[in-house]
Amino acid sequence: MDQPSAADGNLITAGCTGALQWTKCIIERLGVFLPDTLDAWFEYFCTGKPEHFYVLMQSLPSK
Repeated sequence: MDQPSAADGNLITAGCTGALQWTKCIIERLGVFLPDTLDAWFEYFCTGKPEHFYVLMQSLPSK
């Protein structure tokens, strides 16, 4: 496969440039975040733009 990261069931793997995508796949598989929160998390760490951080914080469930 010509992809930075790939998943098939419980097998999640990545090449040397796919660390962020690999992490996203693991978080998604474990169900750590809701889909909107995961998307905001990924966009923030991909771009570093503060607007994504604010979306991320807004998407987290309140206690």
